[in-house]
Amino acid sequence: MRILLFGPPGAGKGTQGKILAISERIPHISTGEILRDCVERQTPVGKIAEPFLAQGKYLPDDVMLEVIKERLLDHSAANGFILDGFPRTVGQALSLDKLLKELKQPIDSAVYLKLDKGTIMERLLHRETCHECGLSYGPRRTSKKPGVCDADGGILEKRKDDTHDLILSRNKEYLEKTPPVLDYYMARNKLVEIDGSQAASEIANKISKSLVAMELE
Repeated sequence: MRILLFGPPGAGKGTQGKILAISERIPHISTGEILRDCVERQTPVGKIAEPFLAQGKYLPDDVMLEVIKERLLDHSAANGFILDGFPRTVGQALSLDKLLKELKQPIDSAVYLKLDKGTIMERLLHRETCHECGLSYGPRRTSKKPGVCDADGGILEKRKDDTHDLILSRNKEYLEKTPPVLDYYMARNKLVEIDGSQAASEIANKISKSLVAMELE
């Protein structure tokens, strides 16, 4: 199974990606996590990515495609994957299709988590993420002990880009560039739209049902 996860910042893509990774037994590939790790380690890609991430902007298509290509060529993605955060432009979607055709791994489904601006702001301004496992906490899910992850005891931190101005910038960038990508996959009968304001378990259940329905078509 090869799945794309779409949605504005704060829609819950990371949470659903982790749930899907367990149920489908395939890796969850988050481009955001990859790029933030590259920035932290100051790799060549990280040095290119840092100023873009600091402004809430998308990286150039050629840089992103190389990052994705390297990850998909890893043996762990041979039997499928959940791709979160890519493609974000129609150009990237076309390049991804070309790459996946070469790898003989066409996309099965593109899942879009819809969320309104007010909910996005509320979630991200209060979001904390575990430094160890990446689990997120916020208004609807708080840790039992403040600042400590329930799963592994890791320290909870706020992401550097979860500030009011950067959230607005990231959402603006998303609204300007990503909707045509949704149209691209809708035209190919791959798009599934789900209300991202629901509980994580309910969203996961609806995604699972949509995937089963697509497999039966």
